[in-house]
Amino acid sequence: MINALVYDANLNYALFLARFLRRFDSIKKIRVNETPASSFVQGRKIDLDLVLWGFSGNNPDELEFFSRTLEERPYVQFVCLVNLNSPNLAERLLLEGAAAVAYKTLDPKKLGSLCETLLEVAFPEIPEHLDYEPAIVTDRESEILFNVALGYENHEISKRFNLSIETVRTHLKAINRKLKAKAREQTVAQGFRYKVLY
Repeated sequence: MINALVYDANLNYALFLARFLRRFDSIKKIRVNETPASSFVQGRKIDLDLVLWGFSGNNPDELEFFSRTLEERPYVQFVCLVNLNSPNLAERLLLEGAAAVAYKTLDPKKLGSLCETLLEVAFPEIPEHLDYEPAIVTDRESEILFNVALGYENHEISKRFNLSIETVRTHLKAINRKLKAKAREQTVAQGFRYKVLY
């Protein structure tokens, strides 16, 4: 099954893309991320196959980060979506090595055509990801682990979810037990290995 990640600075558009991807039976997991830098944790093994990355066109750091992640993860298929007024950016992304570039649209038919073609060409054999069995965590534990991966401290997580710091610590202890982790960095690494993070 294919694991996908979606990023766009406009969270509503990212959520639209995630809902759209759910129509494909071959895509098992879809993660929506808040910033491009949080899309990947450097130096970690990630079972990731497909990325839909919406570019704003006015953030040079985003393009630099894209180039770096593309070099580090050549096995990932990057589909880049750009604004209609950014043809130079579209050309640059293709030169960098994006699998496909399209203009942003809310039209499911146009996106469907692009994704169907890409999935047929890029994934003639569906990846199986047999290295680790998924760990079973609750929705709240998954949310807290995702925020740890984004770099938030316990007190910041408690404010984001309106929880006491003690409750956050309790959730983290449960997560660490399930993922066989001790330190915070190990927790994130194990999250990817046990398919809690993508």
